Amino acid sequence: MDKLAKEGDIDRIEDNGYSRIYPVGTDSKDRILLSLVRRKTDHEILSWFLTEKSLTQQRLSEVTALSKSTISEHLASLLELGVLKTRVGGERRIFELAEPAKIDGLMSRHPVLLEKATSRFIDLWDF
Repeated sequence: MDKLAKEGDIDRIEDNGYSRIYPVGTDSKDRILLSLVRRKTDHEILSWFLTEKSLTQQRLSEVTALSKSTISEHLASLLELGVLKTRVGGERRIFELAEPAKIDGLMSRHPVLLEKATSRFIDLWDF
């Protein structure tokens, strides 16, 4: 990973004893979003928003099979980070992605970064 970072193929950030790997030029807001995309539960929730566009807490709980309390915790976090926005629909709050195209781009770009890093890592060990 050091060689990839030195060659400018990745940005490597040291954070509390962990190395965080990002595509070159990723700004701090996108780093937070990429961290969300990497987490299994947040990834699943964001994927459902890309599929259905707008969801209630109840619907999200149904499609993910996660408890309402788990969904509530994640929705609150995503709202606080500005990833989601809400609107009122009857007696329920409806959640939507604030920037669906950006989330879609980050979610589809993430596997490419992993593939490139893995490929380069193998090249480093292939002697």
